[in-house]
Amino acid sequence: MWDEGFYTTRDGRRFAALLFRDDLAWELSAHFSPNRFPANAEEAAGACDVEWISVHRHLLLAQQLSVQWLDTPECEAQLAFINRGLPSPPRPPESAPVRVLLNSVALEAHLMAGLIHAKTLLDVLAGPFLAARCGCSPGGFHKKGGEAGGAFLRWLEQSAPRGLDAAPKLAELVRQHKKLWIDDTIRKRDDVVHRAVIPSFTHFRFVLEDDARAAPYTKREIYPACIDLDGEIMTIADYSKRLLERIRGFALAYRDLVFPSDTEGLSKSTAEDTAPTA
Repeated sequence: MWDEGFYTTRDGRRFAALLFRDDLAWELSAHFSPNRFPANAEEAAGACDVEWISVHRHLLLAQQLSVQWLDTPECEAQLAFINRGLPSPPRPPESAPVRVLLNSVALEAHLMAGLIHAKTLLDVLAGPFLAARCGCSPGGFHKKGGEAGGAFLRWLEQSAPRGLDAAPKLAELVRQHKKLWIDDTIRKRDDVVHRAVIPSFTHFRFVLEDDARAAPYTKREIYPACIDLDGEIMTIADYSKRLLERIRGFALAYRDLVFPSDTEGLSKSTAEDTAPTA
């Protein structure tokens, strides 16, 4: 399906960039379509649009895979390998049970990508998107004293230009969502980028209580892939769904505070999206 794209100017010539998008991207692009914003904000809105679609696509795929992976050839192959003969684990008789992990490469990759795009969306919203509204910004959702978004909050509360009337409400929104998902997501994203691991992520797995347990193992014995959100352990499906709800609530409320008149027509249709999820 063809999206109207957005109008841009290069070398003194103004032209429309037409984009071919699937149904998901077409639906999501309504929220940050560059044509809904002033001309000076088109490029920044376009960057938000890309990250907005990307974070949805990867987290929705992670959610889908976490439910459907047991029926994939990848799972079947790993299960068959285990049932051909699992070696006896080298452990003392009274040690903890052994976990056999089944690795879904695609699930982990989509989860990593979703975390990275979530942080990039925050950077674009706090940087060029905000600068298009008031002429300046702190450049991104940067840390201060180890606090995620601390530099951005300090800028909103102490250095925002007078024309940015929404600065106090933006700061309040950021503080609210830092507790809901931002701090946790940035911690996870930092570990992905710097250590190539997702903290607290646990693959699909068997738990072997008995060394004498005989094959075959079945799918019914596989525990789901899990992760924590602020100390609560949940399946990847639940985590992806909850994280997306919170990202949507923040990004759409932030958009309406920064460009209230330009998104007035969208506000009613996205009222449910902007309500924070507990």
